[in-house]
Amino acid sequence: MGMCFGRMPYLWKVTDSMKAYRAFANGVQDLPVFVQPWYLDAVASNRWGAAVVERGGQPAAVQPWFAKRLGPWNVIAMPPLCKFMGPYFAPPFRSVRSIYKLSDQLIQGLPRHALFRQNFHYSYTNWLPYYWKGFRQTTRYSYVLENIQDLTAVRANFSTDYRNNKIPKAEQVVGLVDDLQSEHLHRLLEMTYARQSMKSGISSGYIDHIYSEADRNQAGKLLFALDRKGDVHAGLFMLRDRDTAYLLLAADDPRYRQHGAGVWLIWQAIRFAAEAWKVSRFDFLGSVKQSIEQSRRQFGGQAVPYHAIERFNSRMLFAIEWMRGRV
Repeated sequence: MGMCFGRMPYLWKVTDSMKAYRAFANGVQDLPVFVQPWYLDAVASNRWGAAVVERGGQPAAVQPWFAKRLGPWNVIAMPPLCKFMGPYFAPPFRSVRSIYKLSDQLIQGLPRHALFRQNFHYSYTNWLPYYWKGFRQTTRYSYVLENIQDLTAVRANFSTDYRNNKIPKAEQVVGLVDDLQSEHLHRLLEMTYARQSMKSGISSGYIDHIYSEADRNQAGKLLFALDRKGDVHAGLFMLRDRDTAYLLLAADDPRYRQHGAGVWLIWQAIRFAAEAWKVSRFDFLGSVKQSIEQSRRQFGGQAVPYHAIERFNSRMLFAIEWMRGRV
C-alpha cells in the first residue's frame, strides 16, 4: 500500500477548473451521464470539483471528484446515485502514451485527501498510472445488453423463465404508466429495503431533485407497473447519455412480487430505451449481491469489468477502515 502525506496542489483554482471542466463536457460527445456537469450538480451540489489538464489552451483530460468528511479526514468518494467517475480524455488524447502522461498530471491535480475511492467507467481500461502512484484496484462488474435495437434478439436471450413465464404472466395483470411522481418509487424502495431489514439511505426529495434535473436535460425516465385497481406493483428510474441507458433505481412491492411486474417493467424499460431514446446499449449497473447478479444474467446481461480504485494517505484511517471490514 502506497502512502503519501504531502499536499497535492490543484492544477487550477476551483473556479477555473470548474469552468474548464464544463468546457470539456460541452466538447466531448461520449461523456457518461454520471460525470456530466448537470448530473454532478444534482447529486453532489457544491461538493464536487475537477482536476483539469489543458493542451494548447483546450482541456485535454479531466478527473471529477466529490469531497466529503469522514470524521476529521477529507475523503474523495462517490456521491450517492453516481455509479462512475474517474478520468476522461478528449478524443485526440486517447493514445496509451497520452493517457499515461495525462493521468499522472490528473493525480497531481486532486485535492488533498486522506482516502480516495472512485469507480472508474469501464471505458477506462488501463489503470497502471494509478498503480504506479500507490493506488489499489478491485475489479467489479456492470451488466450490459449490447445492440438493443434488435429487440427480438434481446428478448430471445432472456432466460426461459423470464421470457415464457414472468413477462407473459405480468402482462395479464399490469400496465405501463409514466406520469407518476418519484415519491412512488421511493415508497417502493423503502419497502424493498425493509424486507431485507435495511434502510435505503436515500430520501424522496433527493430522488425527486435528481429526476427533475434529468428530465430537464432530457436524460431521465420514470416508469411504473400498475394494476387495474391503481396499485403500484413496481417502479424504476433510468438515465441516458448518447449511447447508453442506465437502470439507476428499481424496486417492487413485496406484496405483489409473485406477479412478476418487476421483470416485466425492466423489459418495458429496455424497449423504451431502444425505441424512444434510440440508444444501442442498456446497462443494469451491476451489484455485488448474488441475487441481483443472477437476475441481470437472466436478462442476458453480459458482465463488463470496471476498476474500483482506492488509496489511503492516512495510516490511522486505513487501520480504522480495515477494522470495519471496508478494506
